[in-house]
Amino acid sequence: MDLSSFSLKHRHLVRAAVDFLVAHQSPRGDFQTPSSRCGYNEIYDAKAMFTVLQGVYMARRDPPLQERYLACLNRRLARFARSQSPDGSLPLDSAGGPGFVSVTGAVAAVVKRLGELTDVTAHLPMAHRCLDYITGVFTPENGFRTETNANALNFHDPFPLYALALWRDERPDAGALVGPATEYITQGKVWNAEGGFWKAGFGIMKGFDMEQLPHPTLDLDRTWVLFETCGTKYAEQSHRSALAIQKNLEAIESYYTEDSVRFAETRTRTALAALMATYDRYTGTRTFTNTQPFEELVSWSLSQFDEKEGGFRERVNLVTGQKEFYGVPAQYLSQYLFSCGLLNRDLSF
Repeated sequence: MDLSSFSLKHRHLVRAAVDFLVAHQSPRGDFQTPSSRCGYNEIYDAKAMFTVLQGVYMARRDPPLQERYLACLNRRLARFARSQSPDGSLPLDSAGGPGFVSVTGAVAAVVKRLGELTDVTAHLPMAHRCLDYITGVFTPENGFRTETNANALNFHDPFPLYALALWRDERPDAGALVGPATEYITQGKVWNAEGGFWKAGFGIMKGFDMEQLPHPTLDLDRTWVLFETCGTKYAEQSHRSALAIQKNLEAIESYYTEDSVRFAETRTRTALAALMATYDRYTGTRTFTNTQPFEELVSWSLSQFDEKEGGFRERVNLVTGQKEFYGVPAQYLSQYLFSCGLLNRDLSF
């Protein structure tokens, strides 16, 4: 499959994902979709802002539409600013939960990217306080860990690294940590299995040792950020990760088993396709996108779109075939795939 023709053919689905989020933005600024298996937390909104940002890039030929998307981003960032803790962190729960460094990093990164498109400066104080927090909690031994985030899950690290890399020219303290943070993510023994892929760190789940398996959504974040910040330096590790996910997809998807009922999940299938497309886009190859497994994953992802609702379903019951839930996770993962990588500036509506 040719990536450019694929992107053009399905670019309306990127807009559909953005429009779905904008349509379900509450007056407070957060995204409240009709239903989601995951419930709600701030990390979904933080990632969803990248989806809207992709829409901003793609709407450059339609100024009124671009302004609508920019207004959406500004409302969501203002909501984050209102919930920011005194130490600069942004909570996982806007009601006052613990600071979450992944959310904090994603928000700082979005503010920086938004600054490339507009002269709005209202979010800069929040972004710098985010960076104060991120630089303060990093250690070479434990990465971006805090007392409230001392668990083994490894999704804390990519977005803080991305924020450090984006702000390094303006913040020497951020620049000084880009190298150590990159080394922690790519070389740290805690995060690497013998096969050379990154482990999910979920523990023993439903009969599978998720400590020793990768996970598509986590590896997708990490792969994209490493390509953005380091070029193709870690392409081989990303390649091994995609192969490991392919090999272990059934076991990974069993993580979403409920009451002995198996589900096909957008967070596994769409995320794996997105990881494949992202790898090929940045390496300039067709390593994955010219294969039948990729084609099948894409077809499945496309089948999740509901024309009536304008959103993507999150999962399919493998017993009944029933599609369930609309939600922010489905939106940002669909965006990854249909734009063939976050912030693809070569696409337009």
